[in-house]
Amino acid sequence: MKLLRLRLRHYRGTEAREIALAPDGVTLIVGPNEIGKSSLFEALDLLFDELDNTTKQRVRDVKPVDRDAATEIEAELRVGSAHLTYQKRFHRKPATELRLHAPRVGTWTGREAHEKALALLGEHVDLSLWRALRILQQTPLAPPNLADAPSLTQALDRVAGGSGEGEREGTLFDAAEAHYGEYFTPTGRDRKAARTLESGWEDARRESEAARQALEALEADVAEEARLRDAVATVETGLAESKNALAALEAELETIGELRNSLAQRQGELDTALAVERESIQAARQRGQLVSAQTGAAAEVESLAEALESEEPAHIAAGAELRHVEENLAAAREARDQAHSVAEWAQRDARFRRGERTLRELQARTERVAREEREVERARALLAGPEITPAQLQAIQEAQVVVDAARARLAAEGPMVTLQPEAALEVSVDGERRRIGPGEPLEARVSEALTLHVPGVGDLWVVAGAAVAERRKSLEEAETRLRGLCMEADVDDHAGAVAAVTARKAAREELSRSEARLAEALGKTDAAALEERVAKLARDCDRYREVRDATTPLPADLESAERATEATAREAERARASTEELDRRHADASRRFAHYEQHRSETRTRLELAERNRSDLTLRLEEARSQEGDEVLETNRDAASERVRELDARVQEARRALTEREPDAIESRAHERRDARDALARELRELQDGWVRVGERLEIAGNEGRFERLQEAERNRASAERALDRYRRRASAAARLFTALRDAREAQRRHYAAPLADTIAAMGRPLYGTDFGVELDEELAVARRIAGGTALAPRQLSTGAQEQLSLLTRLAAAKLAGDVPLWLDDALGHTDPQRLAALGPLIAAAGKAHQVLVLTCDPERFRSVTGARIVALD
Repeated sequence: MKLLRLRLRHYRGTEAREIALAPDGVTLIVGPNEIGKSSLFEALDLLFDELDNTTKQRVRDVKPVDRDAATEIEAELRVGSAHLTYQKRFHRKPATELRLHAPRVGTWTGREAHEKALALLGEHVDLSLWRALRILQQTPLAPPNLADAPSLTQALDRVAGGSGEGEREGTLFDAAEAHYGEYFTPTGRDRKAARTLESGWEDARRESEAARQALEALEADVAEEARLRDAVATVETGLAESKNALAALEAELETIGELRNSLAQRQGELDTALAVERESIQAARQRGQLVSAQTGAAAEVESLAEALESEEPAHIAAGAELRHVEENLAAAREARDQAHSVAEWAQRDARFRRGERTLRELQARTERVAREEREVERARALLAGPEITPAQLQAIQEAQVVVDAARARLAAEGPMVTLQPEAALEVSVDGERRRIGPGEPLEARVSEALTLHVPGVGDLWVVAGAAVAERRKSLEEAETRLRGLCMEADVDDHAGAVAAVTARKAAREELSRSEARLAEALGKTDAAALEERVAKLARDCDRYREVRDATTPLPADLESAERATEATAREAERARASTEELDRRHADASRRFAHYEQHRSETRTRLELAERNRSDLTLRLEEARSQEGDEVLETNRDAASERVRELDARVQEARRALTEREPDAIESRAHERRDARDALARELRELQDGWVRVGERLEIAGNEGRFERLQEAERNRASAERALDRYRRRASAAARLFTALRDAREAQRRHYAAPLADTIAAMGRPLYGTDFGVELDEELAVARRIAGGTALAPRQLSTGAQEQLSLLTRLAAAKLAGDVPLWLDDALGHTDPQRLAALGPLIAAAGKAHQVLVLTCDPERFRSVTGARIVALD
């Protein structure tokens, strides 16, 4: 198929547009964004796919929004040997017209025209391959699926050496696929008919099973009724026996309860006596503790008084030592401060002398900086004038050589006049007086004319010939050019130009040296900062002379000041060390005195507390004894203990009487008897209820005819099972045939996928290198790209690499399938310039065998496509 012409009218925002296209080669359709480039391919799809009276949304979307007008699409094409014009009008007065120009003339309209156009396209164009090879703006970047393109698969089979899938084989596969579709969905699931048969068989099976279970339930109920009747009689007998045994055990439990009440009463009396005993024992124990505490407090008071008296001598000695050290420390601190003050003045004197030396050095450095700055300014002033360029110097030198050569030729070629007098003469040569002796020759070269005057004799005129005049003219021209060049360079002559260049070079070198010396003199500062530093040092030195104490002489120089600094520093260090030693001794004496002082204070405090505690305990003991004496407390404690022993004997006697009755065993047996009675009662009620329910079911089942229902359900189940089995055998045969044919087709597809992969690899090697390759899946889509020893799926690639692989796949398929148009809309927008340059020749090569249409807003992207035609959209 070749698109020769496309005309749109009232299509979205396009009022009217018509473009003519070459049937072969590459055509670039160029225009800015939103001008309607993509609408061209979209309109062609609508022309082929949709009826003129359709109400689909995709057709409604192309109707102009600013006017009520019909959308018209007209295309002129070559399809096989047919040359045709196909047009449609949508929205208002729908119409379709197909005009055939060759190989015969004909016209069709309406639905007939639509079907005729589709028939022509279907006969000559592999529409599935054409649509797969297009790159549209909405097309995914992934490589296309080409497995469903018949023309490509047949071409691949021919390249791979196969016989190809003929029409008969394709018809057989389609018939098998259709027969398979009668039983299974495309995903392999059963159709509704199978589910209906299985549902009918399952219903019949469930009905048969239910009838069988109902009959079996009736037989089970008959046996259950007899069993329940016997069980009820047995349980009634056991229940009566259990009630009699439980009555005897409950009488024994009453006796045990009376014994327990007696034991509880005696235990209560014992507990009361124990409480009285504990109180009497506690009172006696507290009286003994109070006596012991009062005795201990008196002993502690006596011990602390003795300790306080023994600590007094050490306390007095520590105080005397502290006062002595404090006196020495005050004197040492005064001497230290005096030595420190002398050392500080010595350091200030040294800093003053050091500042003076630094000031002298900086002043010398400032003078050096000023000198170098003057040198730099002088060199810069010299370099500020106009510079003679090397080209000017070369031109002046060449002009000077020409002038010198012209002068030499003029001097060599002009006539020579020689006068040799016999006596002394005074002559005039061109107005210049000369005196010559006898026999002394006078020679003069004639450039143009020469006047020789001999007084008393006459004048001699010598005129040069035409050749000499020509030489003279050449010399003047050369000199004029030399003067002009020298004036442009602002010099007098060639020597002046050489001297100016030499002087400028020397100035440049001197500037470089002066700037280096200036930078060295300045260091990391600048001249202003250096001058400010000099001024500050001068002010500091003057200020120090004003504030210094004049009672002590100032050291004569820096060395004397530094020696004085070292001596005073040593003296100050000795005074500091002595003071620190006394500080340590003072700290030790202070700690010792504080220790003795604190210890005496603590001992005195403890003594006071001990005396108050002794007085308090003595008072408490006297008050307690006045209320109840020590002997009374002892008597009460003994009487309470005797009462406890008597009551405990009575409790033990009651406990033995109760134990002999074995109350736990009696209670356990009674509990067991009660549980057994309750269980038998429940069992009896359950058996009676079950007996009643079974009787009711037997009464109902006697009128249902369950055996006849079972026979009918079995017949229905067998019939449904036979129908389902026949359907399953037919479905299994259809599945086996379809699977075998499909496996054979897939094997054939894998066989002819190799030529497509090889073609893609060959086209991609200029972009990615000699190791580039691809792997195709069963649908002839690229599964992995291999480059640089790494295999990646298309989704793992960058956007640019994905669109490159997508284009390579389409170019390779078009090359193998033959005459298939290749349409590209807004392609290669993410591809780098290097790969664009490599893809251009591939697109150009595709244009030699196909019609290639490229829509783009950036024609520079395709400048490597040689021979491409450009159609610009206004």
